Amino acid sequence: DTVKCRWVRDLASEFDVSFCALQEHFKTVKTTEQWFRQQFREYYSFTTPAHRLPGVDTGRGRGGLVQLTLRSEEVERARVQVNSPRLQAQILTFTACKLLWINGYMPCDPQLQDFDDTELVSTLSEIEIIIAAHSDCEVVIAADMNWDSSRDNHFTRTVARTVDKLGLTSVWQGRNIDFTHTHTDGKSHSTLDHFLLSRRLLELVVDCGPVHRGENLSRHCPI
Repeated sequence: DTVKCRWVRDLASEFDVSFCALQEHFKTVKTTEQWFRQQFREYYSFTTPAHRLPGVDTGRGRGGLVQLTLRSEEVERARVQVNSPRLQAQILTFTACKLLWINGYMPCDPQLQDFDDTELVSTLSEIEIIIAAHSDCEVVIAADMNWDSSRDNHFTRTVARTVDKLGLTSVWQGRNIDFTHTHTDGKSHSTLDHFLLSRRLLELVVDCGPVHRGENLSRHCPI
């Protein structure tokens, strides 16, 4: 809603944000793109509405993604065809390199050793396909991965194998990060949100971390 959008705008202004990825906006209507253009007038917006399966009219939608690029950056942008409602991607062309920027919202981790992993595997496979099709690009994935690497279960091992296979690394590697997500009990925490990078980009990261704010209206912290 407008209150949350204003909060994100204020945060983006405070941290001088040029590129912003949002997940789980839950809007499923066709005018979603127009809504974000109105709310973030200083940014170019690339919006993927939330998705529900046919016949399902209630409940949490899948995806619900937005990539925002500050207009003053004047960077060349090209949208990438994606076949999953949980992903969106653009090619950003800079002087030094081309960057494949993927935004994602992964399925939730049921924290079981045995579960139907069809949607998880298909989403990870789509990421592999996108990256393989743009092998001349460096990669940044900004995502609610629902992946806490401290857990050891089928979900986390599956994600870890894909991340390693693609030659990516989380910006949290080697850093003491407390948490990015507070669970519904208001007490338990986990690190579910990540920037995954081509490994050669990691050395360019000057600083990173979650932003903990009491007025945050989401249980996920901006990172």
